[in-house]
Amino acid sequence: MRTYVLGFIFTADESGLLDVLLIRKHRPEPQVGKLNGIGGKVEDGELPVLAMCRECEEEIRLTFHQHDWTEFGTVQGTDFKIHLFYLLSPAIQLPYRWTAEGLLTRMSVDSISAYEHEFVNHTPACIMAAIAHHKTRNFNLHWVYDTCDEKTLDRSVKD
Repeated sequence: MRTYVLGFIFTADESGLLDVLLIRKHRPEPQVGKLNGIGGKVEDGELPVLAMCRECEEEIRLTFHQHDWTEFGTVQGTDFKIHLFYLLSPAIQLPYRWTAEGLLTRMSVDSISAYEHEFVNHTPACIMAAIAHHKTRNFNLHWVYDTCDEKTLDRSVKD
């Protein structure tokens, strides 16, 4: 079973979560042109939270520590598992810029549903779950595809 991480960085103030940092992907092939969070494969023997730290550094050149990330759930199929994380950062003021993975952009959390068709298929639901976890501290998403393998999930991103 392959294991992955997917993380969302939110800007926040006393009123709540404002924006989420996203990447308009130019790789891998199934995700080209779609919006997604930061993430990637967990290496053998690596803890998911440490993979999240590494992927963040590799993809957007920002360094966060394992205690910065909050794990709020998983998405799992027959041959893959994705650990979901988020963090709050009131100080991130990034402009649009290119990264190794694609165009880095910020989107208002209030705009997620209006642009749902532009995301990798499961990403809007994962963002909403992160927001719910932040608000309640007890909401966790555990999404299981009983018949979905990694190739099927990749094909569904293209549709």
